[in-house]
Amino acid sequence: MGFAKKIVAALFFSFLVAGFGFSDEAIDEDLRFEINLSDTVGTRLLNFSNCTDLGVDITAKDNRVGGRIGFMFRESWLKTSDRYAFGLSFNPYLGFCFYNGCVMGGIIFFPGVEGCSPYIGLNWDFDVIPIKNEFSSSLAFRVGIDWYPAYIESDDPNTSVIITVFGSVIPNLFVGGTYKFGYGMKTK
Repeated sequence: MGFAKKIVAALFFSFLVAGFGFSDEAIDEDLRFEINLSDTVGTRLLNFSNCTDLGVDITAKDNRVGGRIGFMFRESWLKTSDRYAFGLSFNPYLGFCFYNGCVMGGIIFFPGVEGCSPYIGLNWDFDVIPIKNEFSSSLAFRVGIDWYPAYIESDDPNTSVIITVFGSVIPNLFVGGTYKFGYGMKTK
C-alpha cells in the first residue's frame, strides 16, 4: 500500500473511532501527572516523515489545562528520481495543554548542520480508551500540524535547496497514535 493511501486510511479510521472513545466517568482531579508516547506519520506534500514523541504532562482542573515538556525524533524522506533522500532531526519543546490539545514551541536540530531552527506545532488527541480517575492509562489517535524548516541530505544540491525552500513554507500534517499513562489526585 502506498504512503498516501496509508495516510488517508489512518485519517479516516481516526475520525471514525473518535466518536466511540468518550468515557462516561467524569474526571474529578485537581492535579494529574502523565507520560505520553506517540508515533505519527506526516507529510509536507514534497516529503514524508515518521516522528516519535515522548512528553510529560502536568495538568490541573480535571485534566483540562496544564503544561508539557518533551522531545521528538523525526525521520524524513524525499523521493528523488532514483532513490530516497533522508533527513534526521531532534526536537526538544515546551507546550501548553488544554482539553486534549497542545500548542508547542521549541527548537529543532539536524545532525551535521550547525545551529538550530525554530519549531511550532499543534496536536489534538481523540481518546479511544480515555483516562480514568487516579492511576490509569489511555490510548488516543493524534492529529496535528507543525512547522519547522526542512532539511534533507542529498547528493544532488538542487534537491536539498528545493526541499529546504519549499519545505520551510509548507506545514507538516500528521496523524498517529498516543499511549498515555499517569496518576491524578485531589489536592484538597
